[in-house]
Amino acid sequence: MNENDTSFEILIKLVIIGDSGVGKSNYLYRFVEGEFCQLHESTIGFDYKSKITLLPESKINVKFQVWDTAGQEQYMSINKNLFQRVQGIILMYDISAESTFQNLGQWMDLIKEYGNNIPLILIGNKIDLEEKRAVPKEKGEEFAKQNNLKLFESSGKTGVNVEESFRYIGEKIIALNKKDTNSDTNSKGKEYVISKETTFSKNKKKNCC
Repeated sequence: MNENDTSFEILIKLVIIGDSGVGKSNYLYRFVEGEFCQLHESTIGFDYKSKITLLPESKINVKFQVWDTAGQEQYMSINKNLFQRVQGIILMYDISAESTFQNLGQWMDLIKEYGNNIPLILIGNKIDLEEKRAVPKEKGEEFAKQNNLKLFESSGKTGVNVEESFRYIGEKIIALNKKDTNSDTNSKGKEYVISKETTFSKNKKKNCC
């Protein structure tokens, strides 16, 4: 399915955050285009891509609109604004760069301040660079456990765990919104208040990197 396909049931907006250079753009490009983008330039400010995919557990066609943010500190204000418009956050570090893992605490502080209670997953990216690994998987798992997160180790280059991670956070958001809808005695029919701007019910490329 492509971005122009209107046969989706729910729109889910996500944002990918993390230090510059952790592979956010290639991870997103792999998910949307299904291939690795060899050329790479740092994202300036933010960019977004969309993809429609079927969530196998909930059997729902979802359109993911995913914002790819710059990791530099000067763009933190953009990230803060995006937190107000998304339903899920993907926090990423590079398993071959320990400093990107060490900086996760600062990103979590930002999330707790501006994006608290938004579904969140942790991505340890670039596992295709296993020979250069600087962050043991156990370390990532411990951080995830301490912050009640699900960890995926992924690779935008090979595609390992890219689709799986998007499906996981999509299912998590759907489940949370179903729960909220079912607990609302005034709710009518099958509707999911996913976006702050719109209530969605049924039937409602940029260059490489």
